Amino acid sequence: MIASAQSEPRRAHGGRLLVEIDALLKANHCDVSDIDVFAASAGPGSFTGVRVGLATIRSLAWSNQRACTALSTLDVLAHSVTTTGQWLSPVVDARKQEVYAALYSKREGKLQQILAPQAVAPTEWLVRVEEYTQESVHYVGSGTVRYPEQFASEMEQPMDVAPEATALAGLVFERITTDGVAGLPPAIPCYIRASEAEVKFGEAPALDIETQISAYDRSNR
Repeated sequence: MIASAQSEPRRAHGGRLLVEIDALLKANHCDVSDIDVFAASAGPGSFTGVRVGLATIRSLAWSNQRACTALSTLDVLAHSVTTTGQWLSPVVDARKQEVYAALYSKREGKLQQILAPQAVAPTEWLVRVEEYTQESVHYVGSGTVRYPEQFASEMEQPMDVAPEATALAGLVFERITTDGVAGLPPAIPCYIRASEAEVKFGEAPALDIETQISAYDRSNR
């Protein structure tokens, strides 16, 4: 790890991201061509935020002929915190009275995903978690603050923790070490829930994202 920077702009994320990347590189006397692999969170989360992040890394990777990848935001969030308990559940506010959530269990010092990411009402998520464990669960993320009455407990208090770039970098590095760059997942979004446009107008064929990106890559080889 050379350096990291974090900001949470409420608006104009797309306009600020490249400026902040440029500043971080210059502060550490690096050039964008020095980077071998670009990575971003794949979601779930803000539809616009996910698209901005993925569009940015795909553009930087394509223009420099480098690899790029994206990992689940909930996976990154789970690895951004330290807990002494066995069970951890990242929950992100999904609006519409729902959260994006997943469940992890710590085994032999490593987190293993038990319940895959899903969009669900907070109370329903707690019921699903209780089906797997009656032990204390450490809930973290913006969803715990949005719905404190559901996630607060005597053992663990709600904690709004943002996914950290250092955690994402560490996970990507682990995958490269194990499977090589070719084994990295593609940089495509993981929305989990249908967008407002899909709900109102129906799913368009163009929203088959993996097929669309694969076709684009083939046509530009």
